[in-house]
Amino acid sequence: MAAEALSYVTQQTEAHQNTTRSACHARAIKQSTASQEYDIKVLMSEPSDSGRQYALITYQNNIYSLVDFSSTKLSPSEATPSTLTVKEMVQQIKGTFGLNNVQISDIIGVSRPSLYNHITDKESPKSLEPYQAFYNLALKVEAEITTPLKPGLKSILVDGKTLLAHLKDKNTDQERILHAAREVSKKLAKSKASNTITSEAQRRTSRSFTTAG
Repeated sequence: MAAEALSYVTQQTEAHQNTTRSACHARAIKQSTASQEYDIKVLMSEPSDSGRQYALITYQNNIYSLVDFSSTKLSPSEATPSTLTVKEMVQQIKGTFGLNNVQISDIIGVSRPSLYNHITDKESPKSLEPYQAFYNLALKVEAEITTPLKPGLKSILVDGKTLLAHLKDKNTDQERILHAAREVSKKLAKSKASNTITSEAQRRTSRSFTTAG
């Protein structure tokens, strides 16, 4: 465990030079990190695939304590892509965009059997990055759009392409996809409102004929 944490700190120390002191780590080192007399750095590692996470607490460039957070359970809102399974990430993607497995495998760039094996843990993907990037995109879209996008996934054009086509386009960046999702949502809302008005007008016409008869 120490070797893994030390390796991480060697690679990431420069990026974490300004890590804030935090009193929440005091219980792990038996001294208050909130006290100004201590110059303590908390260097946190990213969670590994097994869910283990480490922190090295250093004082005057010496290792003071190694903390293992492997027993800490994160709530869904606190979970990061590296703590999620492929199945959980795919479920989020499906829920946000209304995609099926064939469409997701095409966008991710894996075969349908491979996607199934990744979801069921029968096979580990060569890289989790495509899943994590798609998952993060789904979270961004969900944060802005609450209405289901599936009804307009393949039927509404934005900048000459459907939302599905934008998702499949490897040259399309996330901002363009977010824009397409917003436009699809707006058009779906307008269509729903229009259908509601039309239905109400038809009911009124029907009632007027009934009354006249």
